[in-house]
Amino acid sequence: MTGLAPVAGVAGILLTGGASRRMGTDKATLVIEGETCARRVGRLLAQVASVALEVGPGHSGLPVVAEPRPGNGPLVALAAAADELGRMGHHGPALVLACDLPMLSEGLLRLLATWPGDGTVVPVVAGQGQSLCARLSSTALADAPAAARGRSSMAALLERHPVTWLGEEAWGDVATQATFADLDTPDDLVRLGLAVPGRPSRSQLGGGSPRSGVTPVRVTALRGERHLELGDQVVTEEPMEIRVAGPGQPGLSVTTTMRTPGHDFELAAGFLLSEGIITTADEVRGVDYCDDLKDPAQRFNVVTTRLARAVDQSAIRRNFSITASCGICGTATLEQLMVRCPPLAAQENASVPASVLLGLPDSLREGQRLFSRTGGLHAAGLFARDGSLLSVREDVGRHNALDKLVGQALLAGGLPLSERVLTLSGRVSFELVQKAAVAGIPVMVAVSAPSSLAVSTAERLGITLMGFVRGDRANVYTHPARVTLDC
Repeated sequence: MTGLAPVAGVAGILLTGGASRRMGTDKATLVIEGETCARRVGRLLAQVASVALEVGPGHSGLPVVAEPRPGNGPLVALAAAADELGRMGHHGPALVLACDLPMLSEGLLRLLATWPGDGTVVPVVAGQGQSLCARLSSTALADAPAAARGRSSMAALLERHPVTWLGEEAWGDVATQATFADLDTPDDLVRLGLAVPGRPSRSQLGGGSPRSGVTPVRVTALRGERHLELGDQVVTEEPMEIRVAGPGQPGLSVTTTMRTPGHDFELAAGFLLSEGIITTADEVRGVDYCDDLKDPAQRFNVVTTRLARAVDQSAIRRNFSITASCGICGTATLEQLMVRCPPLAAQENASVPASVLLGLPDSLREGQRLFSRTGGLHAAGLFARDGSLLSVREDVGRHNALDKLVGQALLAGGLPLSERVLTLSGRVSFELVQKAAVAGIPVMVAVSAPSSLAVSTAERLGITLMGFVRGDRANVYTHPARVTLDC
């Protein structure tokens, strides 16, 4: 959207003051992707507001208003800005922003600035009003100095004036929940996939922080007749190898599972219990990440449970498929997959109309005979590029449903499926993308979300991946060139 004129009659106020003990550094000067938080948010604000000010030390490059009582909360800073805007002759509404919004978008700011009327407009995210990413009415702004003198709060100020609360149905065309993410602690940086000062970056850790449950991505968002480039978040999917060791024994690899990072030690212990390798907590002496790996990037993807007794390695080998190294950890398996099924060739890049792709989940649902009777099955459907349903397979396991679909094509001599579109009834994991790639399917459509590893694998293998395909809305995560934007 950059290049559009500022919105006439709407001011902008950036709040950069206040210390953050939990972050351990000044959030305004925190450098993210080569730009400080204050300068990034200030730059966006200057693109949208007809006049923009910073209340704080002067980190944003905007004209500065001194904060009269630093550390006394946002209302005091807001009051100082309101006084200055009044002296400048501005008596209209104003955008009010905190500086710790690294995922903020110009599209969201323009939505707030141009919302009909002169009233206060506050987005609501997960039931919480975002008062420091909002537009204040001229009357609320003029009332801020009096409210601050009365030692009131931002919440109390909003209660004194009419407010239009905007749910996701209002802002969902120009933002995602990640757009509103603020920074309070270093863990918030990890959660957003951003570099943490003094810690290894996401790339240094080999594909994600060990404690990050989400991964940031860029999507082409289809929203009715609008097509937007937005920041979004997908759930992180990474492999984890589970090892077990007795006193004086080396760690023995039991299995490798795909998981969302977090509570890894609990996952390992619970798996060992459910598989009968341990029976009580007394058998466990400790659980740790492995430090003796050749590839340090995989440290947080390998967990060893140390037992108080010797491990019967022969019994484990009889009951589990044991590998000498970390099964599918890291990039080894992805690289093997690239050799097995290289990225799709140019002749497989023919596009499919977005209007056709948006209608596939409904067509798949109509073809699910068992689901209509039981409500308890996953489905995989194969479609022609014109949207014609060719085949549907159902199963209690979504992987099984896709295997059935691909197996049908294999036995009928129909591989590769380079002219087909795959539609799935649920979320998309790495394994499903892998199966589609082996079958040569260039386009995948899913009703729900993909994982981070699904997105990265689809990107590397040249597969167009769409998620959250519902009604006239969808997110295109990879290779959007195959989608003809005709809707």
